Amino acid sequence: MRKASHSDLKVLSSIYYRAVDRQLRDFCGEAQIDYYLRFARDESKFDRFIEDAETWIFEVDAVPVGFCGFQADGHISSLYVDPDHSRKGIGSALVRHVIMLGSKTGIDRVFTEANSLSRHFFEKNGFAIISEETRYRNGIPFKRYNMEFEG
Repeated sequence: MRKASHSDLKVLSSIYYRAVDRQLRDFCGEAQIDYYLRFARDESKFDRFIEDAETWIFEVDAVPVGFCGFQADGHISSLYVDPDHSRKGIGSALVRHVIMLGSKTGIDRVFTEANSLSRHFFEKNGFAIISEETRYRNGIPFKRYNMEFEG
Protein backbone atom coordinates (compact mmCIF):
# COMPACT_ATOMS: atom_id res chain seq x y z
CA MET A 1 0.00 0.00 0.00
CA ARG A 2 1.35 3.41 -0.91
CA LYS A 3 0.24 6.99 -1.38
CA ALA A 4 -0.70 8.07 -4.87
CA SER A 5 1.39 10.64 -6.68
CA HIS A 6 0.72 12.84 -9.69
CA SER A 7 2.36 10.24 -11.93
CA ASP A 8 -0.36 7.71 -10.96
CA LEU A 9 -3.29 9.76 -12.26
CA LYS A 10 -3.58 8.08 -15.66
CA VAL A 11 -3.55 4.55 -14.25
CA LEU A 12 -6.07 5.51 -11.55
CA SER A 13 -8.33 6.99 -14.21
CA SER A 14 -8.10 3.71 -16.10
CA ILE A 15 -8.99 1.68 -12.99
CA TYR A 16 -11.96 3.98 -12.34
CA TYR A 17 -13.13 3.75 -15.98
CA ARG A 18 -12.86 -0.05 -16.10
CA ALA A 19 -14.59 -0.49 -12.74
CA VAL A 20 -17.52 1.70 -13.76
CA ASP A 21 -17.78 0.23 -17.25
CA ARG A 22 -17.67 -3.40 -16.15
CA GLN A 23 -19.21 -3.43 -12.67
CA LEU A 24 -21.88 -0.74 -12.47
CA ARG A 25 -23.96 -1.70 -15.52
CA ASP A 26 -26.26 -3.97 -13.49
CA PHE A 27 -26.86 -1.22 -10.93
CA CYS A 28 -27.13 2.02 -12.94
CA GLY A 29 -28.88 3.29 -16.02
CA GLU A 30 -27.03 4.20 -19.20
CA ALA A 31 -27.25 7.95 -18.46
CA GLN A 32 -25.54 7.41 -15.12
CA ILE A 33 -22.85 5.16 -16.64
CA ASP A 34 -22.22 7.73 -19.38
CA TYR A 35 -21.87 10.48 -16.74
CA TYR A 36 -19.29 8.45 -14.79
CA LEU A 37 -17.31 7.51 -17.91
CA ARG A 38 -17.19 11.12 -19.10
CA PHE A 39 -15.91 12.10 -15.66
CA ALA A 40 -13.03 9.61 -15.99
CA ARG A 41 -12.08 11.17 -19.35
CA ASP A 42 -12.10 14.75 -18.00
CA GLU A 43 -8.50 14.99 -16.80
CA SER A 44 -8.86 18.20 -14.79
CA LYS A 45 -11.94 16.99 -12.88
CA PHE A 46 -10.61 13.49 -12.32
CA ASP A 47 -7.17 14.71 -11.24
CA ARG A 48 -8.77 17.09 -8.72
CA PHE A 49 -10.97 14.21 -7.46
CA ILE A 50 -7.84 12.18 -6.70
CA GLU A 51 -5.62 14.99 -5.46
CA ASP A 52 -8.23 16.55 -3.14
CA ALA A 53 -7.88 13.50 -0.91
CA GLU A 54 -5.03 11.45 0.47
CA THR A 55 -5.32 8.63 -2.04
CA TRP A 56 -3.90 5.21 -1.26
CA ILE A 57 -3.02 2.62 -3.88
CA PHE A 58 -3.05 -1.15 -3.58
CA GLU A 59 -0.56 -2.86 -5.89
CA VAL A 60 -0.13 -6.40 -7.16
CA ASP A 61 3.36 -7.10 -8.50
CA ALA A 62 4.11 -3.34 -8.40
CA VAL A 63 1.05 -2.56 -10.58
CA PRO A 64 -1.79 -0.43 -9.14
CA VAL A 65 -5.04 -2.40 -9.05
CA GLY A 66 -7.13 -0.36 -6.62
CA PHE A 67 -7.30 2.95 -4.83
CA CYS A 68 -9.06 4.70 -1.98
CA GLY A 69 -9.30 8.43 -1.31
CA PHE A 70 -9.46 9.53 2.33
CA GLN A 71 -10.00 13.12 3.43
CA ALA A 72 -8.87 14.80 6.63
CA ASP A 73 -12.44 14.90 7.99
CA GLY A 74 -12.79 11.09 7.77
CA HIS A 75 -14.58 11.01 4.43
CA ILE A 76 -13.82 8.07 2.12
CA SER A 77 -14.22 9.94 -1.15
CA SER A 78 -13.29 7.12 -3.52
CA LEU A 79 -12.86 3.36 -3.60
CA TYR A 80 -12.27 1.58 -6.90
CA VAL A 81 -10.71 -1.78 -7.74
CA ASP A 82 -9.84 -2.98 -11.22
CA PRO A 83 -12.52 -5.53 -12.19
CA ASP A 84 -9.86 -8.16 -12.98
CA HIS A 85 -8.87 -7.99 -9.29
CA SER A 86 -12.27 -7.57 -7.63
CA ARG A 87 -13.54 -9.91 -4.93
CA LYS A 88 -10.00 -10.63 -3.70
CA GLY A 89 -10.07 -8.49 -0.56
CA ILE A 90 -8.36 -5.46 -2.09
CA GLY A 91 -11.21 -3.03 -1.40
CA SER A 92 -11.50 -4.29 2.17
CA ALA A 93 -7.74 -3.91 2.69
CA LEU A 94 -7.88 -0.33 1.42
CA VAL A 95 -10.81 0.54 3.71
CA ARG A 96 -9.14 -1.06 6.74
CA HIS A 97 -5.99 0.90 5.93
CA VAL A 98 -7.69 4.31 5.86
CA ILE A 99 -9.75 3.51 8.98
CA MET A 100 -6.51 2.65 10.79
CA LEU A 101 -4.88 5.85 9.53
CA GLY A 102 -7.88 7.85 10.71
CA SER A 103 -7.72 6.24 14.12
CA LYS A 104 -4.01 7.07 14.44
CA THR A 105 -4.62 10.71 13.56
CA GLY A 106 -7.57 11.18 15.92
CA ILE A 107 -10.39 10.95 13.39
CA ASP A 108 -13.34 9.50 15.28
CA ARG A 109 -15.84 9.37 12.41
CA VAL A 110 -15.26 7.64 9.06
CA PHE A 111 -18.03 8.03 6.50
CA THR A 112 -18.80 7.67 2.82
CA GLU A 113 -21.51 7.84 0.21
CA ALA A 114 -22.25 4.52 -1.49
CA ASN A 115 -24.20 3.59 -4.57
CA SER A 116 -26.32 0.45 -4.96
CA LEU A 117 -23.25 -1.66 -5.78
CA SER A 118 -20.89 -0.42 -3.07
CA ARG A 119 -23.55 -0.26 -0.34
CA HIS A 120 -23.32 -4.00 0.33
CA PHE A 121 -19.53 -3.90 0.31
CA PHE A 122 -19.48 -1.15 2.94
CA GLU A 123 -22.07 -2.94 5.07
CA LYS A 124 -19.85 -6.06 5.08
CA ASN A 125 -16.98 -3.83 6.21
CA GLY A 126 -18.71 -2.40 9.28
CA PHE A 127 -20.56 0.60 7.83
CA ALA A 128 -24.21 1.38 8.51
CA ILE A 129 -26.64 3.44 6.47
CA ILE A 130 -27.32 6.80 8.12
CA SER A 131 -29.61 8.15 5.40
CA GLU A 132 -30.56 7.76 1.76
CA GLU A 133 -30.84 10.50 -0.81
CA THR A 134 -31.08 11.18 -4.52
CA ARG A 135 -28.63 13.68 -5.98
CA TYR A 136 -28.97 15.13 -9.45
CA ARG A 137 -26.00 15.80 -11.71
CA ASN A 138 -26.75 17.32 -15.08
CA GLY A 139 -30.38 16.34 -14.52
CA ILE A 140 -29.47 12.67 -13.97
CA PRO A 141 -30.65 11.12 -10.66
CA PHE A 142 -28.11 9.23 -8.54
CA LYS A 143 -29.38 7.36 -5.49
CA ARG A 144 -26.81 7.18 -2.75
CA TYR A 145 -26.52 5.89 0.77
CA ASN A 146 -24.79 8.02 3.37
CA MET A 147 -22.89 5.54 5.51
CA GLU A 148 -20.76 5.65 8.63
CA PHE A 149 -18.26 3.18 10.05
CA GLU A 150 -19.53 1.55 13.23
CA GLY A 151 -16.83 -1.06 13.64
